[in-house]
Amino acid sequence: MGISKPKFSLTEVKRLAQEYLDGKRTIKFTAPRKSTEAVVAVLLCAANLANRKIATGLLALKEVDFHKRVWQWDDVFDEYGLENYEEYNWYVKFCIVNDEGEYIEEVSFHPLDKEMILPDGRTLSVSHKASNWKGQNP
Repeated sequence: MGISKPKFSLTEVKRLAQEYLDGKRTIKFTAPRKSTEAVVAVLLCAANLANRKIATGLLALKEVDFHKRVWQWDDVFDEYGLENYEEYNWYVKFCIVNDEGEYIEEVSFHPLDKEMILPDGRTLSVSHKASNWKGQNP
């Protein structure tokens, strides 16, 4: 299942997410189709509100929501399952970057498209049809 401890401190992630909400910091949405656009499609909101909902979702994460570390783009990202946020279960993947200022790189924040079993034994189920946020016909 990968390394069982996150690389990034949730306290630090939450600090950066709150600073984003306060207008003091940025979050780089490097895969908008799997983050901003997914939230827009599912929650039927504008992109700027979707990004704020993503940051608020990061604030809702708990240590027990950690799933595993994953490698992507020659870097390590932490992967979480966020249960029952805005009535859905979410797949969340991010890292913290420290070049040209510290920021969160948000790669994924979308409804689960497959079941996720967390290390504490909880199973998060698919709670939204993936076709509704992947731009496919239902």
